[in-house]
Amino acid sequence: MDLTVYLNGEFLKSDEAKVSIYDHAFLYGDSVFETIQVYNKHIFKFHEHMDRFFESARQIYLEVPLIRGVIEKAIKILLDQNGLEDAVVRVMLSRGEGAIGIDLEHCPSPSFLITAYPKQTIPTSYYEQGVSLVLSSHRKVPTQCLDSSIKSGNYLPMIIAREEAKQRGAFDALFLNLEGYITECSTSNIFIIKEGRLLTPDVSCSVLAGVTRKAVMELAESLGIEAFETFLAPEDLIHAQESFICNSVFEIVPVTLYEKRQISQGRPGKITQMLMQEFHSTIRGLIKKEAYK
Repeated sequence: MDLTVYLNGEFLKSDEAKVSIYDHAFLYGDSVFETIQVYNKHIFKFHEHMDRFFESARQIYLEVPLIRGVIEKAIKILLDQNGLEDAVVRVMLSRGEGAIGIDLEHCPSPSFLITAYPKQTIPTSYYEQGVSLVLSSHRKVPTQCLDSSIKSGNYLPMIIAREEAKQRGAFDALFLNLEGYITECSTSNIFIIKEGRLLTPDVSCSVLAGVTRKAVMELAESLGIEAFETFLAPEDLIHAQESFICNSVFEIVPVTLYEKRQISQGRPGKITQMLMQEFHSTIRGLIKKEAYK
């Protein structure tokens, strides 16, 4: 796919954009990024994503070389040049090119990349019938070792968990923390519904506070559904009335099977379906009515 990308101040065709083999993102996974949905050329929750992006960079001692307004303008130019209305945007900041070694002074200039590509789709059956989860054989890296609020390019634990899930015939794997509480899946946050309330793991459980996670909680509250962060054990998921996962790319997807045990009688629950529909009609619908500026 020959799309235009933004790399270090230039708009280039993707096959012309080059990054050094000595870039520390390649050598050490030393980078931060955000994945953002675009609906009808409206950048969904742009400032929330940028809050996390700038904070992630700050926490790894990396200075973002562009202000938000320039990043937003570059995204809109990419959408125009690539002829995209609904899209997925990825904003990435790498430590940059430098000598071998992990000392930060090796990399005087970071690399900044923005890509915009057509929205990825997953089978409609996942929304209609739900997906299955298994428990990862690995625990989530505790916040005491690496702050879970950092959205880093080092995704090796998630890659291993996702492949483990696929090999076991599941859609994704669920991480527990060292204390045995549920955290999240490889690339998504998880919710359960219990006694009509919406529950999700507390961020102190080594959870990345997803932007879509927050939007779902706000949507639930607007519909009169109480939403709480709390501590959840695997048994809570097994005995949940309903469950779903969410992220910026696939939005809300029901979970109907966990470790071969049915949730919500093996089909998407009523509250999950309502949230899916309302997310689509309220959030996406309103955005599609906005004029592109």
